[in-house]
Amino acid sequence: MAPPTEPGSTVAPVLAGAGLDLRPPIAADIEARLGQGRWPEIYRQFGVDAAGLGPLTRDRVTAWLDEIAASPTAWVIAREGRFLGEIRLRDLNRADRNARLGIALYHPDLLGRGTGRAAIRLLLPHAFGTLGLHRISLRVLATNQRAIRCYTACGFVPEGRERDEH
Repeated sequence: MAPPTEPGSTVAPVLAGAGLDLRPPIAADIEARLGQGRWPEIYRQFGVDAAGLGPLTRDRVTAWLDEIAASPTAWVIAREGRFLGEIRLRDLNRADRNARLGIALYHPDLLGRGTGRAAIRLLLPHAFGTLGLHRISLRVLATNQRAIRCYTACGFVPEGRERDEH
C-alpha cells in the first residue's frame, strides 16, 4: 500500500482491501483497457450509445488514464494488479462537503461478482473519513437494476427520479 498523500495532493492515495486495490493508473492499464473492448450493453447502462463514441484507441485510452492519474479523487479498480475499471468522486465541493460517485466496469465478465460493491465500500470510508464529506450522490438509469442493487447494498437510498431524462 502506498503511503498516505498529503492534504491538497493531486495524487489519489491507494485504497486497498477486500481483494481489490483502488490505485492510480499504470502503463499496463492501457493494454488491459484496450483488451476489454467496448460492449454496447455496458454503455447502454451508462446511458450512452457506444456506436457514437468512435473507436477505442491507444491515444484515447492513454488520455483517459492520464485524466484519472491527474485527479486526487479518481482511481483504477484493480484485482491482483489487473485493471478492472474505474471509480471516481466527481464534482467535489469542499465547501458543501459533497461529491458525486461514478463507477464503471467495462467487460461483462466483471459484472455481478461483487466487484463494484467492494470498490464502493473501499471508497466510502475515505470519502466520509479522510475527505470529510457529508454526502455522496449518484445517478443511475432505472433500467440498471444490477447497479441499483449494488448501490442500495452500499447504503445509498433513492431520493428522486428524473423523469424523461434518458
